[in-house]
Amino acid sequence: MDGKGYPESLKGDSIPFLARVVSIADAFDAMTSSRSYRNALTVDEAYTRIIDGQGSQFDPQLVELFKKIFPKWVQYHQSYDWSTTLSSEDYKYREEVTG
Repeated sequence: MDGKGYPESLKGDSIPFLARVVSIADAFDAMTSSRSYRNALTVDEAYTRIIDGQGSQFDPQLVELFKKIFPKWVQYHQSYDWSTTLSSEDYKYREEVTG
């Protein structure tokens, strides 16, 4: 939001609306997902980092909406049946089989 973004240094409303929406969703997903170089953050830590980026990295109005829906997301996340989720090994096998 502050114009320090790559590659065009867009600022504020010159950043397309959907890009501003996706930036919050993508950042939250990336932070709460394990990577080869780091473990996933807790949802509470990721939430805090989104809030901390309000106005600089993330659209302040969209962060306010994020704050409102976050409790519902947590509730959904806690009630989701994670046993049906494929592991990275399942995906690797699937790619080998389907080529």
